[in-house]
Amino acid sequence: MLAGNPLLLTMMAILNRNQELPRDRADLYAQASRVLLHQWDTERALADFPGISAEIGLREKGDILRRIAAHMQTTPGGLKGNMIDGDTLTAIIEAYLCTELRFTQARAVARALVEQLRQRNFILCFVGADSYAFVHRTFLEYFCAADIVHQFNIAKTLDENGLIDLFDKHCRDDDWREVLRLICGQIDEQFVGKIVEHLAARTELEEWDGKTPLPELPLAIWCLSEVRTTSRLNACGELLWKKANKAFEAEKEPISSMSLSKALLTAGRELGERWPGTLSYPETMQWAIIFSDAQWRWPHFLANARPQRDAIEALTSDQSMFVSRSSLQVLANKWPDDNTRHLLKLRSVQDSNEGTRNGALEELADKWPDEYTRQILEQRAIQDHDDFPRSEALQALVNKWPDKDTRQLLEQRAIQDEHNEPRCVALYALAEKWPDDNIRLLLEQRVFHDKDGSPRGAALQALAYKWPDENTRQLLEQRAVLDNHWNPRKAALEALAYKWPDENTRQLLEQRAVQDKHEYPRHTALEALAYKWPEENTRKLLETRAVQDDDDDPRSTALRALADKWPDEKTLKLRESQVSSFKSFKDIWYREQVEDAIKTLRQKLGVDG
Repeated sequence: MLAGNPLLLTMMAILNRNQELPRDRADLYAQASRVLLHQWDTERALADFPGISAEIGLREKGDILRRIAAHMQTTPGGLKGNMIDGDTLTAIIEAYLCTELRFTQARAVARALVEQLRQRNFILCFVGADSYAFVHRTFLEYFCAADIVHQFNIAKTLDENGLIDLFDKHCRDDDWREVLRLICGQIDEQFVGKIVEHLAARTELEEWDGKTPLPELPLAIWCLSEVRTTSRLNACGELLWKKANKAFEAEKEPISSMSLSKALLTAGRELGERWPGTLSYPETMQWAIIFSDAQWRWPHFLANARPQRDAIEALTSDQSMFVSRSSLQVLANKWPDDNTRHLLKLRSVQDSNEGTRNGALEELADKWPDEYTRQILEQRAIQDHDDFPRSEALQALVNKWPDKDTRQLLEQRAIQDEHNEPRCVALYALAEKWPDDNIRLLLEQRVFHDKDGSPRGAALQALAYKWPDENTRQLLEQRAVLDNHWNPRKAALEALAYKWPDENTRQLLEQRAVQDKHEYPRHTALEALAYKWPEENTRKLLETRAVQDDDDDPRSTALRALADKWPDEKTLKLRESQVSSFKSFKDIWYREQVEDAIKTLRQKLGVDG
């Protein structure tokens, strides 16, 4: 995380010139801070105060910054703000000089130090309008943590119960996560163990709905990762391990980038094999839902803490497709040897689950892109009895071997494959890798002759993006109306709006937004009009379709577009009036979307309710 910022990366490079970089983050931050504290040339600012400048060394500068950080975290903006006004900054420095160093000219010295910041940036910097900030948020977090650690370790003004109360208060606050972690890196591990156990105890998985955020659990793992030596925390580690595995099992988010399982995986990766205790893989998992990202992430989570090859190999036969496929990826990443390759080859052919066969082919192509793997892919592109492994084989061949033989195979499968998906993959790949006249002719033929809608739509999209000329436009305009399947009509409307956003296209979209017999092309037309022509006529059309369209998808699309482009009271009233129209079970998702959007719109407008 330090290396994610150029200033901090420079600090690391300076430190690394004469020493090995510290392994602990708190130590690394401390040493990076010292570099900047050395550069804070207070002596120059205090030239008019003989005898005083020598009294302000690294320790005193650090003490001042701790006080400033402590004040910042108590302001309404909290740690998120990283801002302090000049008068307050001066008062904090003056108070320190008076109480700790007994300076008689404390106010004048404080003013001189603050004035210096207007001329040059140090670890504190002037940001304009009589406001100052830490030069990077990391230093605010470090000194805020350092102040709390000082209260706990040195001043003894904060006891164990008070420290746990602090974690209770801020464990759900993202702005405090780094501070809480840094605290754990600077106190005795026995106290970290109590904090971790307390955070884990807050997580009541038996009552959990599987979706509500539970930030305490990943925070507990992050806190444990800050401990220098975890060997004395075995009981704590085992408790946390059981809780984490139970959370994976209970999660009900099918696909989510913000889920608990993702946070657990990220935190577990940082702790890695330092996770304390005797940890075993759960014998069985009773997953809360059939398919979820949690199942995909779980084998990676296990292997990060305890990379047990035999156990991971056993999971490749798990009933969950996500678990078995993910386990194959773990094997390929952690043990890319002949045994793993042989297992992948067997699974790519023999596994009863198409998703697992698909994953085995993907890992073979990624880790062993040689002639033997190519032969397997060419065979599976034709012989696999499911469409997704055939599609994966074709895509892998294009990515790794884009040559004449691959082209011939793609041209064959674009016509002969019995399923939509491989034909679509072949058409897209041919247009991307070999955009010549022969491929154009093939695409134009498939627009009319393919028996299914999806490949016809794929052919239209490929033509639009590789040959955006008048002939292609005429073909798109024709198929947007005449094709008997919704997919090509939808694809044609999307391509026209993107490549030819003119008045003729606008008129066609307005027509199809009302007249198309399927909801998806109407959805596409409304969306394109809103984002390409956000004008009053478009607004009127959206308002009409939000009420009159017979299907949920176009109505929901119209309401979302109105809220995005015209977030006013009129839109809010329309959206609220339409919530009741999403009543049946199949409309629940659309209703939730509208209700969430109403909340967002109310917030934008500052309306209660």
